[in-house]
Amino acid sequence: MKRFAFILALTFLAACSQTYKISVRPELYVNPSDIGGQQNVGFKVVDRRKNKNVGEGRGRLAKFKRYTIIADSNLAETIETPISGGLEEMGFRVEPFAQKQGPKLRVDILKFKDEYTEKISSITKIYEKLSVALRANCVNGKKKYLNIYSAVKKETHGVVSANFPNEKLVNSTLSLVLQEMFEDKKLIACLAGK
Repeated sequence: MKRFAFILALTFLAACSQTYKISVRPELYVNPSDIGGQQNVGFKVVDRRKNKNVGEGRGRLAKFKRYTIIADSNLAETIETPISGGLEEMGFRVEPFAQKQGPKLRVDILKFKDEYTEKISSITKIYEKLSVALRANCVNGKKKYLNIYSAVKKETHGVVSANFPNEKLVNSTLSLVLQEMFEDKKLIACLAGK
């Protein structure tokens, strides 16, 4: 009887939780240049978050129902792709981070969190807040540069019109942070040794 109750409880918990996968595909626009002078740059992205989920909580209209939002691929690898492409557009040759000489760039994912809050009134609204923070650490000989790039975007949806989870908001916010990083002249100067 105890075993039956345990199995029943597990089934109930599984039915009360749902996992959503989102496609994280940020865009980055970089003007082609030769500022990098074809020098090698050691590069890697490290996910420093303790919880690797994009979001989690109690879900829409059913307060007892839990949800988890995860990326459909490794977030560090997903972010690495547009940064590598951007560096190559600027005339750098991207190498594994472990190289012994030349400039190095490590990008840490500090925050990547999608939060939903539900307000039930005459019209049920869902409030969404996405927070992204990346830290770039450049080392080029004696030159060092460290900076944090972040963005917070908020949206409000009616339950009927809500896109849950909101991939558009996730990708536009991450794209904004990546764009901010590549517009940082001090970071690019550090990598270029200028």
